[in-house]
Formats: sequence, C-alpha cells, structure tokens
Amino acid sequence: MEDTADNNGSEPDEPTWRAAVRRASIISRTFDDADAGSRLSSKEAAALLGVDRATVYRWRAAYQTDRRASSLLPRQRGRPQGHRFVADDVDAIIVNQINDFYLADTRPGMAELLRRIHASCHAAGLSKPAWRTVKRRVNEVEQREAALRRDGPAAAFALTPAIGCYEAALPLDVVQIDHTVADVFVVDEVTRQVIDRPVLTLAIDVCTRMVVGYYVGLDDPSTTRTGVTFAQAVFEKSKWLGDRALDLPWPVAGLPRVVHVDNGSDFRSHDFTRALEDFGVEVVHRPVARPHYGGHIERLIGTTMGALHMLPGTTFSNVQKRGRYPSEARAALTLRELDIWLAHEILGKYHQRVHQALKRPPAAVWAELSPRSNLRMPSDRMAFLVHLLPSQWRLVRRDGVHLFGIRYWADTLTRFIGREGKLQVRYDPRDLSSIYVRLPGEDRYVEAGYADTKHPAVSLSEWRRAATRLAEQGRRETNEDMIFGSIDAQRAIENAAVSRTKSARKAVAKRPAQPVASPAETIELEPIDSRDPALPVFAMEMKDDPRRRR
Repeated sequence: MEDTADNNGSEPDEPTWRAAVRRASIISRTFDDADAGSRLSSKEAAALLGVDRATVYRWRAAYQTDRRASSLLPRQRGRPQGHRFVADDVDAIIVNQINDFYLADTRPGMAELLRRIHASCHAAGLSKPAWRTVKRRVNEVEQREAALRRDGPAAAFALTPAIGCYEAALPLDVVQIDHTVADVFVVDEVTRQVIDRPVLTLAIDVCTRMVVGYYVGLDDPSTTRTGVTFAQAVFEKSKWLGDRALDLPWPVAGLPRVVHVDNGSDFRSHDFTRALEDFGVEVVHRPVARPHYGGHIERLIGTTMGALHMLPGTTFSNVQKRGRYPSEARAALTLRELDIWLAHEILGKYHQRVHQALKRPPAAVWAELSPRSNLRMPSDRMAFLVHLLPSQWRLVRRDGVHLFGIRYWADTLTRFIGREGKLQVRYDPRDLSSIYVRLPGEDRYVEAGYADTKHPAVSLSEWRRAATRLAEQGRRETNEDMIFGSIDAQRAIENAAVSRTKSARKAVAKRPAQPVASPAETIELEPIDSRDPALPVFAMEMKDDPRRRR
C-alpha cells in the first residue's frame, strides 16, 4: 500500500508531482467545506483514486493539516524512485494496451481492457496484474488527453476550462493575470528626466471584476514579477496601502481556485506553477490561437491604458494616435507617483464605477458575494512567499553556500558542511543580499546573508553586468571582491552621469535599497518561523532590467 509523507527535501519528478496534485484535488473535495456540487464521499474518492477507503482516510489526515499537495507526495521508503509493484514487462503491456486499445475511438470499457492485458500476459508467460493495478494506470491518463484520443479535438476542448467565455460563480473562483508595457514614460526621482516606459502587471477576479493585485516597475515580465503580484493579490492590503499613505478600500484577499495565465516563460516557470499547485491553486494556460480566452484581463488592460492616455508623457496606443506629441519631453511622473496614481485609478474609480457587464460596481459585487465564498489563505505565509521565488540547488561548503559567485552563510548551516547532496536555495533577483536555504527533510527555510557583511545589496542584473564587464577585460575567473569593487565604481560613474544620460538613470533606478545597519555588525541568523502571521509580504520594489521594449 502506497503511503504519503511531507516532501523529504529532494525535488519530486514531474509524474510524482502530478500524482500528488491529482490526489489533492480529489481529497480536498471530501471535506465539509468543499462546494456542495463537487463534494465527494470517501467511497467515491477511493474509486476515483483507485485505492481503498482506508488509504483515503490516511491521505485526508495528511492533507488536512495545511491543505498542500506536497503533503500527499509518495513516501520514498524501501523502494527506488519510480519502482512499481508489477514487473517492467507487465507494466509495458498495460501501458501499450491502454494507448493502443483502451483510448481508441471505439471506447472499450475496463473489462475488455483487463481481458486484453491478461491475454497478452498469458501469451508472454507473465503474471496477470490485478484490476486495481490496471485501474490505477488508467487513472494516470489525463482526462483531456483521453478525450482527444477517443472523441477528437472538440471533446478535448469541452474539458478545457473556457476562461474568458464564461462567468465564474463566486469570488476567487478564477483569477486572470497578465503583463503589458504601460503607455507612458516615467522620470527619475531626483533629476525628473525621462527613464523609460514601465511594465504593468494586473490580476483580476473574473466573478466580481475586482483587481486583486497589480505591480508597476521597470523590470521585464519574469517569474519574480509574477510572484510579487500574486503575493500581493493573496494577502491583505493594509500594509501596502499604509506604505503609500492611501485611505482607500481594497478588501480582496485569499487564494484563488484557478489562476489563468498566458504561455509566457514566466507563467510556465517550474517554481511558479508548483508553488501555486502546492497550495491548491490550479494553473491553467491560455490555449494557443484561442483569443477569446483571457478576455477579462485584456479588457482591464485596455481600460487602464485608456486612463494612462490622459497623463503627461503618454505614448497613446500607437504611433498614429500619438502623432507629433513629444511623449518623452512631456513625461512628468516618477515610478512611485505612477504607482500611487494607479491605486487611485483602480481602487477609487474603477472599483466604484458601474461595470458595463455587471451593471453594478465591482466593489458592491464583491461585498455581496464574498461572504458566500469559502475564501482561504495559505496555511504557511512565509513558505508560500518563498516558494514564489526562483530556485537553484547548491552544496554547503566550508566557506558557505555559493550562488552566482557570491558566498552566503548562516550559523544554522554548519551541520550540513560536507553533506552529500545539494540543498534547494531560493533567491530574489531584485536583491541578492539574502538567500533562503531549505532545510533537508522539512519545508522550512533558513535566511542566509553575505558571508562578507561589508558588501552592499545588489540586484542580479547589476551583478551580472559587472561580471560581464570584467570578463570583457580578460579577467575570466570569478572574484567576488573584484566584482563588488566594480559595482562600486560603476555606481560612482552612474551617479555622475545620471543627469546626462537615460541609461545611467535606468541603472540607478534598479538598485535595491541599501541597509542602514553598520556593515561591521554581525547578526546570527536563525531558522524562520514561517507560520508567523506577522511576517511581511514581498516588498514592492521598483527595479529595472537591461532588456526593454519601446
């Protein structure tokens, strides 16, 4: 009997992860707080999963604590990863018969499939697999794939969530998220000279049309930008509003059931997808050549861009509409001023106006329907936030953890020196002064800082630019002190040139905030209590990237 356990610290392969996500999606429907229309009995769940009810009860107990798919990962105990209870030859016959016979358009049943498999095994002199084993392998076939093979593209399309062509029943049933380059230039905080056009990320609740989160910055679409926006969408907004001295209502908070995104690389990111799936959020990608998908977010982007066309420095929607208007010369708003302006536009105007499709203001629809929806928050706040960051795998060496040629250290890592196997390391590309190292055997992270505490906070793009410049000068070997020294020299040049060139202003705008503590001060870092509700969400810092679209 297959059991489950918390993730043991190693990254599960894709089939193993998909199996855990499928288990979670079915087990979650056996709880009393599941929607009445989709609720399952333990017997029904056992039939869908191909296990007995005792196993369903064990899985419910494992899942109930924090409602995360990772709690249902198979326990790797005594058998090699990927090992099955049937011989490889028998398993190959099962797979071939499912693909060649069971998924045919003649739609044979399980009984016929089992007879075929038993006949093939008998002819090959192999033992016959049990019905439960065959059923489990059939259940591993994705429903849309089975429909495509049996009934054609139309049937497969019918099983694909048609987000954008239907209305979600309750708040946070479906959230759509997308990026766009804003139709306005922003200027430098100090010199008030033009920098560039920022990128705006928006997330909308399909049911109420409420904007659940947004982020405006100079960085291009990325996993980190998407994670920051999604974290803002999920958690309460009081701190975010307070940091901007805004007295505006923004009551939206909670995990969506489905998040609908396009096929950009940031939305396809392994880290982003698994972080959401682990907490019970289904990620649905917009089918290629299906323009009606994502209609709600596209209309919101159009509405927001239309409002931006009234600002000084607008580019309008195209060159023809811009005409002879001098967009860069007229630019006046800084990035922070644009951020606050957008808050007033979205929270103070868009949410309060009558929506054409709803015939009511989005804020009023949210106030009415949200009490009926079973809104939920991540069981572990910090784990959710950290999981939205990109990751790499690194060894703990005697001189620390090495990432991008920078050494990091925390005293808690001492016991892992010389340990075989790498640890998962998550990082924020906007600020490399700290990383988060996952402790093996548990879903807990230790924050590690620079091993050399005198180094300043830098962004990943700033670090790579300095390393590239040294390489071009013929210094091929990575030298941490030399690269940080080059960054200091570059910053001095940029500071002197900031009033003269746009590229220098962009370079200054991307820097992370510098710490105010003395660099000589040494702080012992302890494991993060990631269940503390007082822990802050990601800071909404305005950073840059050298790749820009105009």
